[in-house]
Amino acid sequence: MRSWRNLFLVALAFGLPACSSFEHDWRQAGSADSKFAGRWHGRWTSAKHRNSGGDLRCILTPTGTNQYQAYFKAHWLLFSGTYRVPLKGREHGGTLFFAGTHTLPAVYGGVYRFEGSATRKQFSSTYDSSYDRGRFEMDRVGPPF
Repeated sequence: MRSWRNLFLVALAFGLPACSSFEHDWRQAGSADSKFAGRWHGRWTSAKHRNSGGDLRCILTPTGTNQYQAYFKAHWLLFSGTYRVPLKGREHGGTLFFAGTHTLPAVYGGVYRFEGSATRKQFSSTYDSSYDRGRFEMDRVGPPF
């Protein structure tokens, strides 16, 4: 029961910035000329908390050479939240290998570490914190309708 309470607190923490610009930014984001920038959609799955996971969307925006901002919107049960993660990486053979961190208050897991890769079509990442660990798996989404 305690793990569900803690998972609820994490979901609440991600949901606090309810006035995010994510939906507007999602509609505005299209296919970028960049190999990796644009809209991504898939799922997150917890490896630590059984039956935990949900819908995940991301807007990947270049901020420098092999540097991006990942703007995520994650869903869990009836909750959703947005957060931004700066990703630094290197490109090799058409694949971007990246890493980044996002800090929450200690009660919500503290520092979340992300590590993964992206091609023109697929985005895959692991995440890890003192509270949870798991995976993100997303596919690139075309321009908005």
